[in-house]
Amino acid sequence: MRTRTARALRLTCVVAVAAATVSVATPATAAPRGQTVTAGNARFQVLSPTVIRTEYAGDGRFTDAATFNAVGRGAFTPTPYTSTVSGGVLTIRTSATTLTYRLDSGPFDGGNLEVRTTAGATPVLAAPWRHLTCRTGALCEAEDLTADGLGVATDHRGYTGEGFLAGFESAGTSATADVEATAAGTYALAARYANGQGGDGQHVTRTLSVSVDGGAPQKLTLPVTADWDTWAVASVPVTLGAGHHSVRLQRTAADSGNVNVDALAALPAG
Repeated sequence: MRTRTARALRLTCVVAVAAATVSVATPATAAPRGQTVTAGNARFQVLSPTVIRTEYAGDGRFTDAATFNAVGRGAFTPTPYTSTVSGGVLTIRTSATTLTYRLDSGPFDGGNLEVRTTAGATPVLAAPWRHLTCRTGALCEAEDLTADGLGVATDHRGYTGEGFLAGFESAGTSATADVEATAAGTYALAARYANGQGGDGQHVTRTLSVSVDGGAPQKLTLPVTADWDTWAVASVPVTLGAGHHSVRLQRTAADSGNVNVDALAALPAG
């Protein structure tokens, strides 16, 4: 059986480009004519300045057919980029994004693959390869969750851990936590957040939605905080059976979003 990990960095959209392959063997700069960089069992396809498709194939046999996260890879205009190797680290740079991968370090994870870009003027770290299981009663850092359309930022004070998730500026953005409940019961899904004046010029109570295992979403109300350096905690009750659950914090079409989230925790009721 082949073990394969294929992920697409989804900062704006996830569609892919089929192009010539540039093999990384020496510290050389890749010409813009090739949109693919191959480094051992890792392959990177530069689709646009903010979209890079990443794929790891343990047997070196990559997928060129359409995948769930990458279809129509020939639809993009070739994007200029550079590819260099120094100190055992591959670096791919576009006009908006920098990706680094530690060569010969195996399947992608939060320790060997990193992407840095910006959200407006805010520098963010995108790490969709991190995976963490949160136990009930314990704090789970937002930057370790599986994020879609969000980035890790550090431009405000008072956060815990290595940063916070910035954004929730459009419908569909989300953060998903794998939660292990030690016992069945009702829990308070608590979010540590900041809600200052948004990019829309408003400083008002915002909302996000919480769903468990794909179930019906519940509204999480997030009152204003003094500014973006001030954090508060808001919660909504959720019912969990004993065992593993997928808990998603998302901005739906009915939510106002525009908040930063620092951490989540599923706390026993009472």
